[in-house]
Amino acid sequence: MKTKRDAELDAEPRVAVILVVLTFIGVAFGYATSIVVARVLGPIGFEQYAVAIATLGVLSSVAEMGVGKNALKVLPGFEVSGQMSMASGYWRYSVVTLLVMSSTIAVAVIGWSLLHRGLPAGKPLATAMLFLPFAAVSGAGIDFVMANRIAIGGAVIARIIVPGTTLLLLAIAWAAGLNVSISMMVVLYGSGCVFGAILASIVFWKSSPPEYFTARPAYEVKGWLRQCIYFAVFALLAAALFRVSILVLETLPIDAVEVALMAAALDTGCLILLLAKSTDKLFQPQMSIVLVESDWEAGMKIRTKRFTIIGTACAVFLAVIWLFGKRILGLYGEEFEAAYPALIFVSMGASAWTLFSLSPIFLHFRGLSVYVLIVTGIANVVLVAVTAWFGVPYGAKGAGLAFGVVLLVTILVFRIRAGVELRRLEAMPPGADPDAVIKADLN
Repeated sequence: MKTKRDAELDAEPRVAVILVVLTFIGVAFGYATSIVVARVLGPIGFEQYAVAIATLGVLSSVAEMGVGKNALKVLPGFEVSGQMSMASGYWRYSVVTLLVMSSTIAVAVIGWSLLHRGLPAGKPLATAMLFLPFAAVSGAGIDFVMANRIAIGGAVIARIIVPGTTLLLLAIAWAAGLNVSISMMVVLYGSGCVFGAILASIVFWKSSPPEYFTARPAYEVKGWLRQCIYFAVFALLAAALFRVSILVLETLPIDAVEVALMAAALDTGCLILLLAKSTDKLFQPQMSIVLVESDWEAGMKIRTKRFTIIGTACAVFLAVIWLFGKRILGLYGEEFEAAYPALIFVSMGASAWTLFSLSPIFLHFRGLSVYVLIVTGIANVVLVAVTAWFGVPYGAKGAGLAFGVVLLVTILVFRIRAGVELRRLEAMPPGADPDAVIKADLN
């Protein structure tokens, strides 16, 4: 008779394929939104919108404080080990952390934006910050849903509900003949975060064991805080790595159109990263259980399944970009076709990151968080320097080259280190303690 664990492992390929499909639907929603926004606002307005949304994305990662990413690590372990009091305490700790951090950051950034940039220039960013608490709760809430192994439900919220809400509201505003300003577009984007936060909270409540809410909460605040900070800093550095090119170009003495071209290249080339975000949250809880139970055979099966599915998707994506990238960029407007060289470089780096995206997470789970943070921090510094170096003479093309090379090298460093650690685990005799940090956390 199959156990719940066996059923989950057997269902992984099917669920992963569904996640891929949902991801591409979400890509279509998000991409359609970007195209419409670019056409409505024009290159300069699109640039200001992209900067506001990029800032919201980076700061929401900070506000989450890693509680969602750490939930993917600890909640499955708490459940299989029967530590319901710890699970009860963890979600309560997470709610307080999210609300305090997001509100504090939002108030601080709104004040800075309006005082230093003035109302007209600072309004889009200030408006985006009003939705920061919802963006943080939405992002962390989806992670909590995924930690309960409700992968499809979490993906529907993240890939369908959130971008679909923005696109639907934009279509309604356009059909009604409203004058869609930059700030209004930010509001429409933020509305998707609001729906995401509400739905994620409901699904987590419905899918969790009753003991998560009835058991007397127990807390390990010091240990949780340390691990959450590791995940939060990595999330911040990773988010910065994917968006810092825009912020660097914004400060360089180049035409603003080059910034818009790079924004379009990033929006298009980084679409494949959504695949990693969706499927990784399917495999991370299973990775957690593998480490708790020292089930390396199951771990190898999971890795093989993932590489087959994700590798195929990345190959298809790169082929589409290579053959039709210029036409796709033309959907933004004819002037955006000039971003094609940048798009090629961005797509290559993003695809490599997607293929090996579990490597830094695996290293986190194995207690090598400091190593991961150091490598990612160095990658950000190098990317800033190289983007500035190539951005001035070559504009978006130079920034795209810098992005692709830095991402490729960084993820290969993680992949090689993860491979060394995995081989060490495989060489251990049956029943040996792998000394995984996750095991220490559960004890």
